[in-house]
Amino acid sequence: MSFHSLLVSGKDTPELLSRCRERLGDLRGRYNLGVIYLSDSLSADVAGIVEALRLHTGVENWAGGSAIGVLGIDGECFDQPSVSILLADLPEGSFRCFGPLSSMSEDPELARWREQAMPYLGLVHADPRYPQVPELIRTASAGGSTFLVGGLLSARGEYVQVGQRIGQGALSGVLLSAAQPASTRLSQGCSPIGPRRIMTRTQGTRLLELDGRPALEVLAADLQTQGGEATGVHVALPRRGSDTGDYLVRNLMGVDNECNALVVGEQLMEGDALLFCRRDAVAARHDLERMLDELAGAVQAPVRGGIYVSCLARGPNLFTQPALEVSLIRERFGDIALAGFYANGEIAGEDLYGYTGVLTVFT
Repeated sequence: MSFHSLLVSGKDTPELLSRCRERLGDLRGRYNLGVIYLSDSLSADVAGIVEALRLHTGVENWAGGSAIGVLGIDGECFDQPSVSILLADLPEGSFRCFGPLSSMSEDPELARWREQAMPYLGLVHADPRYPQVPELIRTASAGGSTFLVGGLLSARGEYVQVGQRIGQGALSGVLLSAAQPASTRLSQGCSPIGPRRIMTRTQGTRLLELDGRPALEVLAADLQTQGGEATGVHVALPRRGSDTGDYLVRNLMGVDNECNALVVGEQLMEGDALLFCRRDAVAARHDLERMLDELAGAVQAPVRGGIYVSCLARGPNLFTQPALEVSLIRERFGDIALAGFYANGEIAGEDLYGYTGVLTVFT
């Protein structure tokens, strides 16, 4: 079992494919799964690119899709035709590509394979335009028995997914059995402001009271402890049952001064916990370094390959140093085979996150 990756750019599709062939060399018969992320400017050429790579490498099974930005162990690419590819040699029968689907029931053969292989990990890609994506993610995880990683694809034009077929749909990806060991962790991009509180009165997406006090009043008090600066403030909703302190970050959409209430980009439930947080580059870097240390301590064998999905709001939109996240991954794990993309939302477990980075490594 081995892995190989490349990150390639070119002025157009022919030049891109020529450089891919040159970089790949003769790999026929060495790999059986390809993960590919392509710049959204290549959406019209995805089918032709994948077919050309299939013929050159002999790899029949592919998963991936379009993205505004793609990344590899050598860096990141935005606003130019680029592809990021991870090739893997996995045990026969240990994986299955699927989709794109609008319902998991569309693929009865996938259901039969799942019963036999009992996949523990799924790399999935979703189209954010489909409202059923959150429910479909929960269905694909099979009650949590399959841990999902991946993200919502990003594009300024057409969203294209690569799976059992190439096209559009709600969800696609590849499921893997335990025959291929993997570990995954998530890094947040925010630092807490004030303590964890309980929502004592809510109304849909409106937060009226925290700990029995007007929500706006509580926010003002928490901000005062950090100098009163209100820029970059978001709401963090701790995940129930999480043993790693994960939380879902949601936008603070507005303020209702008459009711001293806040409007949050999420349906809120009375009795749930909430804390305010600030999104900044320093907090994001520190938490990524923490996550990499934790992941390095958890793996029991050398890391040979990986997939990294980062939020579009991170990368060059957050950090001043180019490809900072990739550089930190490389510092921790070395020159591993790595592919990834910048997402409209990140998937870990059964949840959709924002402002996060999800790293999955194969040993």
